[in-house]
Amino acid sequence: MEHDGRLVDLRLVSIADAEARGIEAVRQDRATYDLPPGDPRVASLTRAVVFGAPDAVLMDLPQLTEDQPAHRPLVAAHAVPWPGEMAVFRSPSTDGFGLLTTFGSCARIGALVSDFFAGPTSRFDLGNALVIDLLTGTLESVTELTLFGGANALAIERAPVVWEIVQAGAAELLAPGQYRLTRLLRGQRGTEDAMGNPAPAGARVVVLDDSLASLPIAEADLGIPWNWRIGPASRPVRRCTRQPRARRADLDIGRFWIATDRQSFPR
Repeated sequence: MEHDGRLVDLRLVSIADAEARGIEAVRQDRATYDLPPGDPRVASLTRAVVFGAPDAVLMDLPQLTEDQPAHRPLVAAHAVPWPGEMAVFRSPSTDGFGLLTTFGSCARIGALVSDFFAGPTSRFDLGNALVIDLLTGTLESVTELTLFGGANALAIERAPVVWEIVQAGAAELLAPGQYRLTRLLRGQRGTEDAMGNPAPAGARVVVLDDSLASLPIAEADLGIPWNWRIGPASRPVRRCTRQPRARRADLDIGRFWIATDRQSFPR
C-alpha cells in the first residue's frame, strides 16, 4: 500500500467483516532477506565437445551366442570422450557410404604388454600369463564354475583378422588399466589354429561382452568386398569417422568353426 508517499509491502494476516471491515497486516521488507551482492562472475564461452576418430575394429569370430547368426561379424569401438552412439557405414567403393547400424556401448579394448606364447588346449594353461593394458574398464577373477560358463573371454589378434579366444580365471591388477591374467583356457570356440607362438606385444585385445555389436549383414553379402567407416552417429560420415583395420566385408567369414565348449559366451 502507499503510505506517506512511499510504497510499503504488507502481508495480510486476517480480514474480519463487521460494521467496518477490519484488516490485520504485518509490514515486511523483502530486501532484508536478500543475499548481499557477490563478486561478478567472469563470463566464459561454452566449449564445444570435439569427438575424434574412434578406435574401432571388426572381428570375424566363431558364433558366441545362439541368438547371434553365425555369419555376422562383430564390431567394437572405443573413444574418449564417448559420443553416446556410434554409427557403422559401408560402401562397395570409396564414396556413397550408407548407414548399416548403430550401437551405443564402449568396448573394453587393449593391447598385449608382452609376447603371449602358445599353450595347451582342453585344459588350463598354467605356464603362461597374459599381461594386457586396457584403455577402459576393469577385469576381475571368477570362479571355475563361472569361467566354464563363458566369463572373462577375450579375443587376441595374433595376426590381422586372426583371433584366438582366451578365457582367464584369475585377474591381478598391476597398474591402472594393466592386468596380469592367469589360469587360462586357450583356443576356445574352435580357435586353436589361431594361437600365436608368440602373439607379439602390442597385439590388439578385445574383451568379449555385451558391448560388442553384431553387424546385420546378409549371407548374400559374403565374399563381397566393402569399405567401412565408423564414427559418432551425430556426425556425417565424411567427418570424424575411421576405417577400421579390417576393411573387407568377407573377413574370412566363409570359414567354418567347430564349437568345442558346451556353453556359449554371455553377450
